[in-house]
Amino acid sequence: MEWRQYKDILAVKEGKNPPVAFHAFNLQVAEISGDAWEAMSTDAVGFSDEEALQELKEWNESSNDEATADVGAFGIRSLTLNVTQVCNLHCTYCAAGGDGSFGDPIKKISVESTLPQIRFFLDQIPAGETFHIAFLGGEPLLYPEAIGAIAEYTLEECARRDLHATFKVTTNGTRITDKALKMLSQIKAGVVVSLDGPAAQNDLQRVGKGGAGSFDAAFAGLQKLLASKSSLGRIGVHSVFNEKNLEVEKAWDLFSSLPVDFMEFTYAVEGGNPAAVEAYNESFQNVLKKAWDQGGEDELLRINNVREIFVRLDEQRRRTNHCGMGKSFVMIDARNQMWNCPWTVGKAGNKLGEGTTLDYEALEAHQQSQIVTNDCGSCWARHLCGGGCSFIHESTSNPGHALEKKKDFCVRTRFLTGLTLMYYHQSRSA
Repeated sequence: MEWRQYKDILAVKEGKNPPVAFHAFNLQVAEISGDAWEAMSTDAVGFSDEEALQELKEWNESSNDEATADVGAFGIRSLTLNVTQVCNLHCTYCAAGGDGSFGDPIKKISVESTLPQIRFFLDQIPAGETFHIAFLGGEPLLYPEAIGAIAEYTLEECARRDLHATFKVTTNGTRITDKALKMLSQIKAGVVVSLDGPAAQNDLQRVGKGGAGSFDAAFAGLQKLLASKSSLGRIGVHSVFNEKNLEVEKAWDLFSSLPVDFMEFTYAVEGGNPAAVEAYNESFQNVLKKAWDQGGEDELLRINNVREIFVRLDEQRRRTNHCGMGKSFVMIDARNQMWNCPWTVGKAGNKLGEGTTLDYEALEAHQQSQIVTNDCGSCWARHLCGGGCSFIHESTSNPGHALEKKKDFCVRTRFLTGLTLMYYHQSRSA
């Protein structure tokens, strides 16, 4: 795949296919001529097609009245709750200390202390809007009673206030007991199962504390969820890759055969291995080709990484923030302390409050766009990426000043975005 750029216009070409170009600010995708492609080359010798160059200049300087941007204004509409800070697995890449604890001896959230926090945030939401709670851990289904109690209270309060409540539980899949399944069905929770592919890949790093693999138990849990699909929200799988497991294709081969609603493929936080990034990108490229060949756009859109870009382009809506950190969501740990990110729990400089007391001065530091915070103003993918993960770029505790921008993250993001642009154009042209 070849890449060329002219200011805010990125062009991608694969094989003998015509080049596809993307206007970074206007969110426009279009096929361009061979002359325009050559005009973008940095090494074309003696090229003098002024007409093609002028067309690029005019497109680059044009505006698209249909393109809008996320509001990005402060207004908490989503909470992430660590209902537990303990886990029955010991994944080697875990960012929560390997055991889900974040190094904190407190293992379970206090329901009695959490309900006033829920009420505090609901009090600030106008009628008719949606309030979302994501339950994390550790392993949240080690404490299903807390999930059920918090969700039931939230549903009652939302009904009284003319609000809509939604819930998502991210689990390792090994604790899908009948009791847990009944609770998940009662609150119609969406469920994400963390599974890194077939057993040979998954069990390299997703292991129990005794070192045994977790695939069999997790896959059985996923099958149990899928058997109750009609009573739950959306069911998906989330896979994490790194230099020890780069087999995105093998993960997709397994998951695409299942009736999951979505798949998410991410790379672990650590970086600094260009060869691993290249292998990961190549495997992802094979996945998208397989998905397209198997089921066209419908199959592609089961991959959340792709769906998010398609939605942005269809809606002509620029992404101003990679996530809602400190703007639309906060993280609550097992001590009922509030943090700016699920992965910054316990890290100095990231605390946003405690109980029902928000530190508005700390919040203010996160109100600028992450595109600005992470210095992404010159990147062609900025309005589809939203500035990149502030935790990965190490700017969470020092807003406005990226301490060490992770270039590997940007390479992976731009590669996937470029691939998706080609499939988007192919799909919409068809």
